[in-house]
Amino acid sequence: LWVGTQDGLNKYDGYTFTVYRHDPTDPTSLSTNVIYAILEDAEGDLWLGTDRGLVRFDKRSEVFTSFRSNQQDQLGLGQVIVRAILEDAQGMLWFGTAGQGLYRLDRRTEALTAFRHHPEDLRSLASNDVRALLEDAHGTLWVGTRGGGLSRLDRQTGEFTGYRHKGEDPQSLSGDSVTALCEDSQGMLWIGTETGGLNALDTTSRAPTFIRYQHEGDNP
Repeated sequence: LWVGTQDGLNKYDGYTFTVYRHDPTDPTSLSTNVIYAILEDAEGDLWLGTDRGLVRFDKRSEVFTSFRSNQQDQLGLGQVIVRAILEDAQGMLWFGTAGQGLYRLDRRTEALTAFRHHPEDLRSLASNDVRALLEDAHGTLWVGTRGGGLSRLDRQTGEFTGYRHKGEDPQSLSGDSVTALCEDSQGMLWIGTETGGLNALDTTSRAPTFIRYQHEGDNP
């Protein structure tokens, strides 16, 4: 069991905890102690989303490596906060950041593709503050953002479709800060929001309708 904390990475084997922390004298140690997201990839490596970018952990050698690429300096990813990580069915790594948008990493070539919100473009990412990522059974990528609602990426065109809260529409998303995404065995998408409760969405419907599950008065 791997646990990311504000004070390092914890490994629990069922009996004891092993704690990995930053050691300024060891360049192979964890680069920062603040961890927001953890992903185990298909090869068994751990990827950590931290307050100083993306970090890979080789569990066999117990070596931590901060992600670097030819675009590192240009994009400033060494200091970005990574809040969500996903490996898709094609082996691409996606990571969402707090304020710098969404990135796709091809680990074979180290090529990075950035997706960001542009206020003048309705087909761009809904917000640059990404909090949740999910690839559904059909290969569609869903992006939960803080302040921008939910985005669905069309991988063929690179365009996003946005879903937001509309006060006058009870079948819209209940809140624009999406913090969790999950797909169940029936293909229903479940969306957790920061203040609007839980939503369910049938992704196969031609006219997407959100079902809301919210606390009402004394009846949770």
